[in-house]
Amino acid sequence: VLGILAAIVGTLFVRALYSVEYLYGKVPLPEFLKPMTGGLLVGALALFYPQILGVGYETMDRALFSELGWQFLLILVFMKIAATSFSLGSGASGGVIAPSLFVGCMLGGAFGALVNQLLPGTSATDGAYALVAMGALVSSTIRTPMTSILMIFEMTGNYELILPLAISVIVSTALSAYLLKPSVYTLRLLRRNVDLEKGQETNILRSLNVGQARVASFETIPPQAPLDDLMSRLAESSDTEFYITDNEERYQGTVTFDRIRSLVAYGEDLEGVIVAHDIAQFDLPTVTDVDKLDRVMLLFGRHQVNAFPVVDPDSGRLVGVISREHVMDAYNRETARRDLAGEFGSMVDTLSGGQVVQLGSDYAMVEINAPGRFKGRSIRRLQIRSRHGVQILLIRKREHRDDQAGQAVQAHFVPAPDYVIQEEDVLLVAGERDSVERIVNL
Repeated sequence: VLGILAAIVGTLFVRALYSVEYLYGKVPLPEFLKPMTGGLLVGALALFYPQILGVGYETMDRALFSELGWQFLLILVFMKIAATSFSLGSGASGGVIAPSLFVGCMLGGAFGALVNQLLPGTSATDGAYALVAMGALVSSTIRTPMTSILMIFEMTGNYELILPLAISVIVSTALSAYLLKPSVYTLRLLRRNVDLEKGQETNILRSLNVGQARVASFETIPPQAPLDDLMSRLAESSDTEFYITDNEERYQGTVTFDRIRSLVAYGEDLEGVIVAHDIAQFDLPTVTDVDKLDRVMLLFGRHQVNAFPVVDPDSGRLVGVISREHVMDAYNRETARRDLAGEFGSMVDTLSGGQVVQLGSDYAMVEINAPGRFKGRSIRRLQIRSRHGVQILLIRKREHRDDQAGQAVQAHFVPAPDYVIQEEDVLLVAGERDSVERIVNL
């Protein structure tokens, strides 16, 4: 039960911290004033509950020795969460391990006091509950079960606590990971589009779909094509797969180079007997334009083919093919785009909105909010370069919602031609100085 409570409170702690940080990100205050307001809020809470200030060693000692009532301890749980959230969320420097130990100690002490009040003499001391909850709460926020167990054991040297501590920590870690997958540290990285668990390669492939990598050139054959025609086509073509389609161009199957090669020695004997339909593979998976490239790479690992057919999900019509080379080309392009975005992103951080930066005598660059007439339309459709004489180098998301935590993320990227300009986009544009000045005034 204590592990479950620690997971719930730990998840609440992490969400509260990043919710306050998100709110501070939207407050139109100078950056140097935000920590000041956070300090004022913490000070206001400390007027009523001074125990929340600092690390709280004295208060934790009193909780471990059952000197505080469970109602007061429970209040301190939420006051410490609020104080830490205001402090760190406003931009002040600090960590989360000491506050997690404090919150865990108060939670465990309150739970132990309540259990001993309801069932006197049948359970451990309040201090034992407080120690166990300290480890469980820390593990629920930073997801380090072994570190939490060893830390509490080093503090106490009590072997009798090992079993309940281990059970509570494991339950807390598992449940908190279910309630909120990232930890308090990895959540910050996720909000910046960095997923440590998957790695950069998978992140990039997961961000790209088949429609961005596949080609529309492929070899098709009718299902009744004789074997000698297939051999002739194979000798003349650079492709290693031929795709069987019907009269309406719907995909039916794949004839691979290996299937044809295995019959070359029997060519004359099988002439007029074997047709494309007889040697086609009908169990190969197909993909659509919206499938992600990480799924395509998984399929390549399971099937010995050089390319997969890309079909229209509604009509079943063959619209393209995608090979390993196509996936790698798309990956390399996206990697280059992200590297370029990182370089421009560093430049953007030094700019203030609307500030025109001169690039030589004739060219300039500026960061602007997306003009109203651009919103909801793709870059290709807007024809920005031909109509306005500028090039969009980078797009920065002013407010980007992260699915895991529902928080705001600032992300920057080099846009593709089909990217649709959104309400929250900030554009970094460059061009001739006169053109840049005109687009600033749109």
